[in-house]
Amino acid sequence: MIIEKNTIGEVWLEAVKYILKNGKEINYRETKLLEVLNLQLIINEPNVNDKIIEKHGDKDILEYMKKNFETDKNVGFGYTYKQRFFDYQGFNQIENSLANLEKRENSMDAIFSTLIPKEDVTHVPCLAMLQYIVRDETLIITATFKNQDIGKKSYADYIEITKLFEPIKEKLDLQKMKIITNITSAHIYKDDIEKIKNII
Repeated sequence: MIIEKNTIGEVWLEAVKYILKNGKEINYRETKLLEVLNLQLIINEPNVNDKIIEKHGDKDILEYMKKNFETDKNVGFGYTYKQRFFDYQGFNQIENSLANLEKRENSMDAIFSTLIPKEDVTHVPCLAMLQYIVRDETLIITATFKNQDIGKKSYADYIEITKLFEPIKEKLDLQKMKIITNITSAHIYKDDIEKIKNII
């Protein structure tokens, strides 16, 4: 299933509605989820100042994801995404990916991962990979998630991905950005369903 909308908030609400209608209930650890497999979300005009998220987003979740993407503070997994992006075993993947992008016209080599298989024993990152290309004067970012909590965390991921790539968009002198997410297990925790229904 592909859901395409202009803003982060719009795609979040549509994804939530789709999972509530079509999700299959599964057991996961000590709880239950509503899950759909292989969901693709396309955000044509991502903006960190999203009116829907400002109104309905959970401030604690937004702050948690900010720490994960922007700081070295442990958010419970022994690492943060920032560390995996900027200090991947001593290697700055952001700088390297941008260098790869700038090597040739229409490059497809700007790609980086959060995975360190030998270390990710107790927790495998939900966001596995980010790739970006430039086509039609647009920075197109593809994010691959092994799983994503659509109900409670997805919009915070997309806000932070937008923030991560804003400096790259400016450096490349581009005006437009687009985010495409591919999610193997897109789900909503059963305990969150009633709260989410009150929003939509």
